[in-house]
Amino acid sequence: MSAFLFALLLVFIILAIVAWPAWGHTQDRWPYTRGGRYRYYPSAGAVVAALLVILLFWVLAPPMAV
Repeated sequence: MSAFLFALLLVFIILAIVAWPAWGHTQDRWPYTRGGRYRYYPSAGAVVAALLVILLFWVLAPPMAV
């Protein structure tokens, strides 16, 4: 289970980096063409998911298992 969560964490981190709006491949795609903060939603969502995996399974779960 921990190997799966670690792989999932890596996927979320890679997604957060790839979805950043400053990259060239994201300039003409849907959420990035709108102005404002909408451009950061895909990357921010991946970061929030990665932080939830870290918080729920590596910070809170080990103390609760003891």
